[in-house]
Amino acid sequence: MTISTELLNGNAKKQGKTFDVDAVLEKLNVSEKIALLAGADMWHTAGFPAKGVPSVRLSDGPNGVRGTLFTNGTPSNAYPCALGIASAWDDKHAAEIGHYLADEAKAKNVHVVLGPTLNMQRSPLGGRGFEAFSEDPVLCGQVAGAYVKGMQANGAAATPKHFVCNDQEFERQSSDSIVPMRAVREIYLEPFRIMQKIGNPRAYMTGYNRLNGLHVSENHWLLTQVLREEWGFDGCVMSDWTGVYSTDISIKAGMDLEMPGPGVFRGDQIRRQMSAGKLAEYDLDLCVKSVLKLAKFAVESGRSFETGETSVDGDDVKAFMRRAAGEAQVLLKNENNLLPIQQGPKKIAVFGQNASQPVATGGGSATVKSAYVVSPLDAITQAAKEIGAEVEYNLGAGVHLHLPPAKKYFQPKEAGGQRATLEFWLPPNSPGDDWLSDAANVAPSSAPDHTSGQDDSFLMLLDGDFMQMAVADQCHRYTTTFVPDESGDWDIGMATCGNANLYFDGKLLIENNENYKQGELFFTMGSEERRVVVKGLVKGQAYPIEVRGRFKYGLGFMQLPFGVQLGAQKIVDPQDMIRASAKLASASDLAIVIVGVTGEFETEGFDRKTLDLPGAQDDLVKAVLAANPNTIVVTQTGMPVAMPWLDQAHTLVQSFYGGNEVGNGIADVLFGKVNPSGRLPVTFP
Repeated sequence: MTISTELLNGNAKKQGKTFDVDAVLEKLNVSEKIALLAGADMWHTAGFPAKGVPSVRLSDGPNGVRGTLFTNGTPSNAYPCALGIASAWDDKHAAEIGHYLADEAKAKNVHVVLGPTLNMQRSPLGGRGFEAFSEDPVLCGQVAGAYVKGMQANGAAATPKHFVCNDQEFERQSSDSIVPMRAVREIYLEPFRIMQKIGNPRAYMTGYNRLNGLHVSENHWLLTQVLREEWGFDGCVMSDWTGVYSTDISIKAGMDLEMPGPGVFRGDQIRRQMSAGKLAEYDLDLCVKSVLKLAKFAVESGRSFETGETSVDGDDVKAFMRRAAGEAQVLLKNENNLLPIQQGPKKIAVFGQNASQPVATGGGSATVKSAYVVSPLDAITQAAKEIGAEVEYNLGAGVHLHLPPAKKYFQPKEAGGQRATLEFWLPPNSPGDDWLSDAANVAPSSAPDHTSGQDDSFLMLLDGDFMQMAVADQCHRYTTTFVPDESGDWDIGMATCGNANLYFDGKLLIENNENYKQGELFFTMGSEERRVVVKGLVKGQAYPIEVRGRFKYGLGFMQLPFGVQLGAQKIVDPQDMIRASAKLASASDLAIVIVGVTGEFETEGFDRKTLDLPGAQDDLVKAVLAANPNTIVVTQTGMPVAMPWLDQAHTLVQSFYGGNEVGNGIADVLFGKVNPSGRLPVTFP
């Protein structure tokens, strides 16, 4: 698909509909104005159809458009992460990404995409570094500006974030970025300024953090003097989710919209402060007018305000995603001219978890449920077949911060059914006083109020109908059947959001009620992962799993009724895996080692602890390099990692998170279908 110059220049024609902001504002009473200053729910603004005000839908970006559900959502296409986009150093390419993401938004009936991210990679350990374009303000600003322009010309409003200096995840809501004013201007604000000049976004999102002692959502100098008066921004400023910490101060600073809804610092608190003379209706009008301008953009885009969601498919979309994934590769070393792989090798050995288990995106808000993801192993196997070579694979080393997802071992109760069942009992209904006892298979004393089938071993129920379950003393149960694919001793692990116990094969296995300890999962709202070794599991045998819990109170910055992450892994000796890999490498004509990190390590909610590759991956690389001189190393990460074997590796490719077509992007570079013209947008040690 070719994008027209008209679209890239932001001159797309409107759909004929119009929206008079001043006229609508005149019709609103004070109660309606107050309602418009906070979201209606997790992903929508308040709407008053009788007054001509639609409810505008927002959705997470920045490398995909998820829609309105974290769990059980409609599949979306994932595009390369921002660092992968910026590695092309190509404004037109960034505009095309924005254009296609606007198509994704249209399929989800989304009017506002929460992206792109323009924060500076102040540290290579930053958990969300992969979401931003570059450590260089000029490159970041120019690429982001083109991305915003391409997106908005195709009818979806962009929301650059997180304004400003929100550059770490550790204690992100209370952290204070203490920065000299010259650095604020020349480094941290500069990418936003450049992007504003090029892209003219319709919304901004503030950060969670403080800047020089004052939370940015309360900073009049930032939100009004700089953004509006100096730069000429004329849109809506919204908070990051739960990133508002005051009422009158944030409103007078220029913080228009508190998200998500219902508001915590808006609503009745505004009435109280109006009665005290701290706020006047004029103050409300300034913010309401900005929210109405966002509604105006949504109306005039011609996009639907229906609730349904669909997926985007088609050969042109897949072809573009493949090209984008190829652009997200950077050739770092080719000293022995092993690349491109052409006729010659008959046996190619491939190693690494990232080869067989593709990593499309980093974690957190950037995550989307992809309809498909091409693995590097599958893409390399196909490309090798075209030159008459065969591929043999060996895992070599795992890449896990927590135990691997257990869902692939879950067996549906009936053919074609879903893997697990989730039940809720809402007060005054109760399943019984012994719900959190040590006994498994406690028979509930009443029928559940809500039952649903689930297909995942990771559930984060922070939106949709599940939010109605977030009430005190609600009880829940998640049940499934675990069938190991190998006999032996297994690690079984669980983390939950809220108190819950895990019962395995009729016995209490993990007590996570009285022993509950806060951790970093679920955006830091969940418990630590607890692991237990279960000995002597038998291949093919069915073992019932039951997770039972009771919701007591919110454990973080949002109210989640329940969250669970179940993991499982057969226990093996890492050095045995390394030795097997070295043996295979020595018996092959060519070796390809794909190592890196995943969205478990690079994610919203916490920062990385080290630059080192996790697990035994460094040992894997060293062993394969020693066993076969014809070895290509591919590092797949969102941010830099240490490479203690760098001097020994003569062929090295850096692959950023590449979206759905990540595997083809890597293979196209390795086999010469794409010239690797990318350049690093951040410093690698």
